[in-house]
Amino acid sequence: GEDAPAPPSWQSAETSLGPLKFREFGESDGPLVLCFHGMTDSPFIRDEWNAVAYRLAEEGFHVVVPDFHSAPEALQPGRATGDRVREVVAELAQHLGAVPTRYHAAVAPKLVVLGKSWGGRMAAEAAALPQVIGVGLVAPAISESQAATLFPLIHGEKALLMVRDDPVVPFDRAAGLRRLLGGDSVHWSEAPSGGHRVVEAFVAP
Repeated sequence: GEDAPAPPSWQSAETSLGPLKFREFGESDGPLVLCFHGMTDSPFIRDEWNAVAYRLAEEGFHVVVPDFHSAPEALQPGRATGDRVREVVAELAQHLGAVPTRYHAAVAPKLVVLGKSWGGRMAAEAAALPQVIGVGLVAPAISESQAATLFPLIHGEKALLMVRDDPVVPFDRAAGLRRLLGGDSVHWSEAPSGGHRVVEAFVAP
């Protein structure tokens, strides 16, 4: 296929927990989408949302992909808690959302969160924020007992995407996670193969 375009350069946002690097795709006045990558510290994982981000940017969205691997320790995979993630997501939305500065005290910018694997669990944590109006979970690394506690706090549109041959998050978890997330109201997508990745089938609308 064609070579992927070089991704945008990393920028940095100051948060209450320290600096957080991120990439921005699309125009800054578009609806905000925040993507959470997976657990492994590698360039492939940092880039795993890029194809989706470009696609959403073409459709008018403002997509932000943070790098939690280089983040302050309190935000790194394996250490970040739901409370810390919610705190930083709210700050990023305020900083990067399309709300004029003079309204910031009164208006919490709305956003959508997407996450894969570890990032899927973090996106589910973030989706408990009232300003999050949609969540997309790709092969979320979350147990049914964790989901039973967390998923009822999520409101807005919900999507669950899983891959049948995923060696990390077993596909047989799909039915239970889907039921806990909202059953028939959940946007459901499955891919027959591709492993533990944001597969090509999930990039297309």
